[in-house]
Amino acid sequence: MDRPVTIQTHIDPVPEFIIKQVLRHLKMERDEFFEKFEKI
Repeated sequence: MDRPVTIQTHIDPVPEFIIKQVLRHLKMERDEFFEKFEKI
């Protein structure tokens, strides 16, 4: 990932469909995202 991922929502916790939409935009699978996230 070259830049920060920002998830804007007033709902807590963030709905799953929003997370899935972001992952689709990044062209990543859930597991791949968490692998990269754990490295930072």
